[in-house]
Amino acid sequence: MAKRLQLHRKKTIQQATQRQEAVYDPFRDFEGSRYELMVARFFYFVRNNLKSVFIGLGVIFVLIVGFIFYDVYQTGREEKALDAFEELTKNPVMKAAADGSADATVAVRKLDEYMEAYTNDSALKRASLFKLTLLETSAKYKEAGETAFKLSELIDGQSVKAFYLTRAAILFEEAGENSQSLTMSEKALNYVSDDDQIRATLFFLQARVLRKIGKESAVRQPIDALMKIDDKTNPEITQLKHAALVFLLDDKPKAN
Repeated sequence: MAKRLQLHRKKTIQQATQRQEAVYDPFRDFEGSRYELMVARFFYFVRNNLKSVFIGLGVIFVLIVGFIFYDVYQTGREEKALDAFEELTKNPVMKAAADGSADATVAVRKLDEYMEAYTNDSALKRASLFKLTLLETSAKYKEAGETAFKLSELIDGQSVKAFYLTRAAILFEEAGENSQSLTMSEKALNYVSDDDQIRATLFFLQARVLRKIGKESAVRQPIDALMKIDDKTNPEITQLKHAALVFLLDDKPKAN
């Protein structure tokens, strides 16, 4: 009797397990290829999760429509900014400032107004480039240095950033803003990779600026770094080294 009960219990458990497997795997006895099984499973999932599928498709649709509208908006904005800039450059005030026949103050102000009205990156870049040229032509070196620094932040690419930061350092030195010049040169060196001429220019600039601000004990360090740069294939670096050696031997001016 006990043995019969044990066999009955075992059979009952097996039947329950089989039913459970059938519930969890409706494709257990599926006859067809692997591809057909995959398709069948997909439609089975869709049928059982119809609400979630519709919500997911709705979200994707909204994202696509949003992206299209944003792209159209950005394109229209860029076209308006470009048209406005072209119109601005036709202004006689801008032309006179560009060729140096008039003071650049009004032209620079107009460019600042343009950048306030159009804040997309391309508009800021083109206006800043024009502004930098005007400020350099007018010998407004401090403002030019500030503009060159802003350009370095707007433009991508390590070599381009290094170029405008170096330009800012030179302009600030020309303006007598020695601390700012030193800061710009340090920033520029972070972006210079294999351009030895820019590195040499920056090291020599640092030596000059350090002497101007009275840090004579620190002058030797950038000069030593300059001397370590290979100049065999670049005669301009050789000239910078000669100039740096002459500078090092010059009388040391008093600190400002």
